[in-house]
Order: sequence, then C-alpha cells, then structure tokens
Amino acid sequence: MNFRGDYLTTGLYAYVRHPAYVCKNLAWWIFAGALAYQNAIAGKSYVFQLLALADWSWIYAQRAIT
Repeated sequence: MNFRGDYLTTGLYAYVRHPAYVCKNLAWWIFAGALAYQNAIAGKSYVFQLLALADWSWIYAQRAIT
C-alpha cells in the first residue's frame, strides 16, 4: 500500500489540490450568505459585501493556481 498514492487519489485531494482554500472559501460564503440574508430582511444593501467576497475568492483561486 502506497500511502502517497492513496492520499492523492482519495478524499478531497482527489478533486482539488488545495482543499484548505476551498473549505475556507466555502465557510466565508456561508457566513456572507447569512449576513446578506439578515441585511436583506433589514432592508439594507448587501451587494458590496458579496462583490468584495467574490473578489477575495478570485484572489484565493489565483493564489492556488500559482
């Protein structure tokens, strides 16, 4: 049994090489979704928050690619 081979072909690493980045971005989007929902109920704008998070996610994607 080759540990390195099993490690890279199973689990999150089989789909993405930076699972920590993906999980961190997912957590940010869940949190931002909750905030946007609260702001929408309160009648406040939440577009800037989501655009800023989209930019930050793009930066993380570029970082993962390099």
